[in-house]
Amino acid sequence: MTGDGGAVIAERGVVYVQTAVNNTRSLVPVAVSMSGTLSGRTVKAVGVGLNHTLALLADGRLAAWGSGSFGQLGNNGTAGSNVPVPVDASGLLNGRSVVKIAAGGQSCLVMCSDGTLAAWGNNDHGQLGNKSATASFGTPQAVDLSGVLNGKTFTGIHMGQRHAVVVCEDVVTGDRLGHAALAASVMDGACSSNTETLAPGSASEIKG
Repeated sequence: MTGDGGAVIAERGVVYVQTAVNNTRSLVPVAVSMSGTLSGRTVKAVGVGLNHTLALLADGRLAAWGSGSFGQLGNNGTAGSNVPVPVDASGLLNGRSVVKIAAGGQSCLVMCSDGTLAAWGNNDHGQLGNKSATASFGTPQAVDLSGVLNGKTFTGIHMGQRHAVVVCEDVVTGDRLGHAALAASVMDGACSSNTETLAPGSASEIKG
C-alpha cells in the first residue's frame, strides 16, 4: 500500500481513507466509492489536506472529494462532495499530464510532465504562488515560474496549510530537506524568514 496522511491505495488502485465518508466518521479505514469519476480507473497517488483528498489517476487525470469551501476540489465551485469529482482540466491542465500531487490545508499543488506547476484552493497567505492576492481559486492556476524557479527542473512538491515547497533538481541536500525553492507564503517558522510572498522565493535555510 502507498498513501499520504489519512488515505492509502491498496492493490488494484482502491483507495481507503480514515476520515469522514458520506458524512460518517470512521475510526478504521473505509473504501472510497470507485463508481462515477473513478469507475474503471486506477488511482496512482493520493494527497490529503485538512478536510479534502486529491487523487492522481493512472491516466494523468485528477479527482477530489471532501470540503470545497475554498475551491480546493478544483471543480470551479465551493460546494463539498462526498464522492470523487473530476478536477477541472479545461484550462491550465488541458492537454497536460499530471505526474505529482500534493494537498495541505485547504489547497492543492500539482506538477505536470512538462514542468508546469498548478495550484488551487485557499490562497489567504499566497500559498498558491501565482502572484495574486485573491483569497481563493476554484480551478488550477499557474504557479509563477518567472523568478527563482525560472529554468529549474522540479523533483518534488509539498503543500502545507499556509505554504508550499518545490524541490529542485539542483537541491543541495542537508540533514533533512536541504535547500529548496519556497513556492509562496509563510513557512510557519520552518524557514529563516517569515515574510509572506505571492510568488516563489528561495528558502535558503531549512531548520529542523
